[in-house]
Amino acid sequence: MDGTQAIRELLMDALGRQSAFWGLGRITGELYAVLYTSQNPVSLSALAEQLHVTKGNVSVAMHRLAELGMVQRQYHRGDRRVYFVADTDFWHITRSFLERRHHPEFSATFRLVQQGVAESESLGDSADARFLRDRLVSLQHFYDDLDDVTDMLLELDARHLAQIFRSAHWLARRLKLRRHDRPSDGRRGGSGHDELENVTTEFGAREREYH
Repeated sequence: MDGTQAIRELLMDALGRQSAFWGLGRITGELYAVLYTSQNPVSLSALAEQLHVTKGNVSVAMHRLAELGMVQRQYHRGDRRVYFVADTDFWHITRSFLERRHHPEFSATFRLVQQGVAESESLGDSADARFLRDRLVSLQHFYDDLDDVTDMLLELDARHLAQIFRSAHWLARRLKLRRHDRPSDGRRGGSGHDELENVTTEFGAREREYH
């Protein structure tokens, strides 16, 4: 085995583990690794041969990857075989994940929680009823916030989406550094709100200078 193949198999192992962790099956991650490290489109039969699995197993896994926006199918004139290529724009893939919010199962989940909140209003004012109502309302608020953030992010193209995440990373890192630099003599620094406000101000100045 040459060095390049060893590295390819290392990536297959890494992405296979990650894919299995998320319940997509190890083969799904391994297939994406094969495509990601391939310079040319790869046919379904070649993928099956390389991973020593059936074409049926490959077909199911490739369907999952296509649904997630991680691969595209290609057809070549005069060739009946289906070929696949990896989408290597990870921010485009991230956007595809976010778009799955509009899947009917997500909408049904949100609707059922809203129904639970509405029906809990008629349970009276017992301790158990208040507890259950509070839990449902808390979950609904989280879903509403998640929905708002997802809709906002979906209004952005992949380039601006990447910029948002990098900016958030910069803010989080600066806030962490400020907390790390607090006095160690027992004196308290500013509140968490003050720290966030200061970092946000610093970020605004940085962005104006950048642009």
